[in-house]
Amino acid sequence: MNDSEPLIKTEVVGRSARSLPLTAYSLGTGDHVLLFCGPFSKDPFSEKLLKLLFEDLRARFSSGGVFGKADAASLLALRRFCFFPDPNPDCAVPPEGLNGRGVPPAFNFNFSFPPPKPASAPGASFGAFPESEPESRALASFVRRTKPRRALFFERGEGLIFPSSLRDGALFDFCLRACPLETRAAFLPGSPEEWLAFERGVPALRLCASELSPPENAYRLLRPFFETLLTM
Repeated sequence: MNDSEPLIKTEVVGRSARSLPLTAYSLGTGDHVLLFCGPFSKDPFSEKLLKLLFEDLRARFSSGGVFGKADAASLLALRRFCFFPDPNPDCAVPPEGLNGRGVPPAFNFNFSFPPPKPASAPGASFGAFPESEPESRALASFVRRTKPRRALFFERGEGLIFPSSLRDGALFDFCLRACPLETRAAFLPGSPEEWLAFERGVPALRLCASELSPPENAYRLLRPFFETLLTM
């Protein structure tokens, strides 16, 4: 993501297990924070989809236009859009999503920890304790400091997934009506989505849109959904 414009604030919020930077990009200065997190498992489709959302927001805010029904300048003064595009830069073997210590940070959060080990990998490690990994610790610290009102995680797979801890009937009904993806609830042990919903009370959704491939087509179909979700 390009951080050369004054509209964009860049912050290194931590280092991975291999000491690679964990970088967050922010648009806007408001107290109403929305968090967008890229895939922990190096999924090119999800990475591209998140980048398209970031570039669309930046372009419309730079030109002083509108986003959905909201005036861009007013929206930037009231809200802050935080992007965490690469939460696991160590990952080299998708879809396992392991960091430099052989641990998947996406399952290292404080909800139903540790998750059940898959039958195919009985020796799998999810870390010594919740947030034992630098990647999960950096994201959790960023969340505690910025206090997002809503979060959207981009991952591989299909559907819009509500973590089992999230109890927001109005948001669920909206997603059923507005999102072109199948909306469903799922149990996601050890995940940042469950941790955010259960411990922090933050509506956190997992967006898995690969069925709408290519990414440009997916963004075109999801754009009205994003416009409403980001301004509601």
